[in-house]
Amino acid sequence: MLKDRELIIWPAGKEKIIEKTVGDFLGILKVDRNGEVRTTRSFELGVYRKILSSYVEINGIDSSQDVSHLIYRAVFNRLKHYQRQDLAGFRKALAAEARKFLKRPINTYSILLPLHMRPTELQSTRSISIFGVKLLVRNWLFCRRKFELDEFIRATRLHLKDSHFEYFGKFNPIIVSSQGKYVQEAFLPVERSFDFLRWLINLQYQYGRTTHRWGGIPKPLGKILPPPTYAIFRSDGSYETMFYSLRRYEDYSANSLAPQILPQVRRISRILGGLNQSSEIQTILVEAIALYGEALDAFDWRHSFLTLWQILEIITLQSEDNLSMKTVRNRVSSLLYQQGLFKDLLDASYQIRNSLVHRGSFPDESGLEEVNLLKIIVERSINRLFSLVRVCKTKESLERYYQHIFMPSSELTDRRRIIRNILDTRK
Repeated sequence: MLKDRELIIWPAGKEKIIEKTVGDFLGILKVDRNGEVRTTRSFELGVYRKILSSYVEINGIDSSQDVSHLIYRAVFNRLKHYQRQDLAGFRKALAAEARKFLKRPINTYSILLPLHMRPTELQSTRSISIFGVKLLVRNWLFCRRKFELDEFIRATRLHLKDSHFEYFGKFNPIIVSSQGKYVQEAFLPVERSFDFLRWLINLQYQYGRTTHRWGGIPKPLGKILPPPTYAIFRSDGSYETMFYSLRRYEDYSANSLAPQILPQVRRISRILGGLNQSSEIQTILVEAIALYGEALDAFDWRHSFLTLWQILEIITLQSEDNLSMKTVRNRVSSLLYQQGLFKDLLDASYQIRNSLVHRGSFPDESGLEEVNLLKIIVERSINRLFSLVRVCKTKESLERYYQHIFMPSSELTDRRRIIRNILDTRK
């Protein structure tokens, strides 16, 4: 068995910041009369877990989410009760939780994800695969027979403080079987695939469309919204627990499904392929669509606008170390064939972006209009990148594409003639 120092590892020279963060972490925790450790300072809790999980490694555990979860359990369940609450105590507590985790059996769970779609719309569909996760389309009668559904509905109503809330008319149950040492490990990859299904459907619904509203509070542009809660059942169908969305959506409409939507979703899913086998360009597309979905899920127009602009940065290969808004503007403009209307629209959005980022200024009275206009550019840019999947496999090849797209036709023709001659001599 590995010793504590061999199991729990951190970089040399980082002991002081880890020890200080552990001390700050312990400082926000209180032990109640029953011996339970509690805190009301959830923001600081998240910050301390993030800092510690960025430095700490656990031998045999690769997932950063698992490491963060074990740090949480080590501090709450063990370290707060230790007499010695220093760095050595933290390592001892974390090593104990890690050993317990590594010995845990892998459990199978059934996860219920309510899709914001009327149940009658998916009757002819049995399953949809997204990133290797098979999403089974079922009905509520099936769920009631197989699972302790009433327990989940009761927990949902308590969470929402709404004794009349129900899923049955406006949501279709999606069931996924998933394995993990604990429920979060089983749930997270499933949630990702489910969200991507929503985002792909929203992309089909919203592509090229603009939305107009007069008065009232901002509402998300997405048609298929995240459900308020998700259910996790044990392998025997008994109710295990519930997860919930951090955003609270009050208005769930009864959505219908246009017949061409699912075939398009399946086609795009096949193009993107599995995350583990995808090319770098496919990975960029996955990230772009995820951000597009998040922009449509958002309530605040400022957040939607900046999230959409971030997609343009990703598509044009801009990073934190090499970020040029001029390059973003020029490359997107070239990607859209320098079309006059889109070029002018991009220039206008570029000015809005700079004003928001540098001065915090955003035209709230016309915020939805600004989001609509930028969304049009983003959608066409994503579509153009899809057309390049078979041409550009890596970021380097996409970079070369951007370099060549600025060249005049005469120079490109000359280069093609020279390259063809070189290739012919190598046959």
